[in-house]
Amino acid sequence: MRWSLRSVPIAVLVIILVTLWAVHKDQRGLLDDTAVAAGLPPDFVPDLRRGEELYHLGGCLNCHAGAGDLQSVPAGGTPLHSVVGTFYPPNITPDPATGIGAWSNAEFINAMRQGRAPDGRHYYAAFPYPYYVMTSVADLVHLKAHLDSFSPVTNHTPPHMLDLPFSVRLGNLYWKALFHEPVEFVAAPDQSPEWNLGNAIVNGLGHCGMCHTPKGILFNDDRDRLFAGAPALDNHDTAAPRLAGLDPIKTLNGLDEWSGAISENSPMHAITLAFSQHLPPEYAQAVAIYLADPFP
Repeated sequence: MRWSLRSVPIAVLVIILVTLWAVHKDQRGLLDDTAVAAGLPPDFVPDLRRGEELYHLGGCLNCHAGAGDLQSVPAGGTPLHSVVGTFYPPNITPDPATGIGAWSNAEFINAMRQGRAPDGRHYYAAFPYPYYVMTSVADLVHLKAHLDSFSPVTNHTPPHMLDLPFSVRLGNLYWKALFHEPVEFVAAPDQSPEWNLGNAIVNGLGHCGMCHTPKGILFNDDRDRLFAGAPALDNHDTAAPRLAGLDPIKTLNGLDEWSGAISENSPMHAITLAFSQHLPPEYAQAVAIYLADPFP
């Protein structure tokens, strides 16, 4: 029997076309080592101190550190429970077999900004790449250099345990096509340098919206209610409060370890420690200025 396009069910044709569109869109944001090098100054040298600052700003240790002897190294974190199942944060030490030691700078940047693993897998947005995408190539190279300065730790982390249909990783490709745009941060010319710095922190590596912005039915940020507060991602946690329009003093207290405003049992406590112990005070000031805006 002669085959013709008419014999292909409409639904299958739509799926094929949508998949091609999603793949094309995903490819646009990927970089290779040549593109990474072209985006850096000729005399560029990774700055380990800047990388360490970015490491704490991004809360890397909060998710990727384990228990016991692994509390101070990002060798694989404690399980993250959610309504769709359990995520296991991976090992990001420079171990070549179980960590990221074999990754090039381009592969690391593609993971951080595009949610793509070196083997082509699409990451779940439990990894906050939709926020990290705002980070510059240079800063991500600084961050990779800092991660590479850790001693390698061999630690195999378990695979995620998710319910259907979320366990089908291919769905992440379509999610990214709908909700993810590979764009770097651009300062608002009509705002102050402090406001713009706060914007870059809150919406970028700080990924504050991951907890504090309500999510849509497909777990995308509700852009009409940025930082309006949201239910807890884990049933054992408390709801994330509203941040938009917050009194700057309350924000500064929340980021100050010594204020006692944040309980040691709160998921926010690790962020408080990062701002108090590892980051310059102007960062907290900038966050407070930005979040004082009722509609940031």
